[in-house]
Amino acid sequence: MHLGYLLKPDDLVFSNIEGKPIDPGVLSHNFARIVKQAGLDNFRFHDLRHIFASLMLLRGAKPKVIPEALGHANVAFTMDVL
Repeated sequence: MHLGYLLKPDDLVFSNIEGKPIDPGVLSHNFARIVKQAGLDNFRFHDLRHIFASLMLLRGAKPKVIPEALGHANVAFTMDVL
């Protein structure tokens, strides 16, 4: 529950208070600022996808589930990228 609103599985991960998409430029700018403050060099927003997939694999997720979560067409592509 977030601010009195029960989240659904298809809700956006990054949304404004009304649940609408955040402007990509605002998200990128804020992410870059946070990464810089954290002292991380050469860390891109897209790198979060790779971390997510790697953590799923380490936690024992079945290889078929990971590409589905990432929107990849097949397991082979996902495993090649990891």
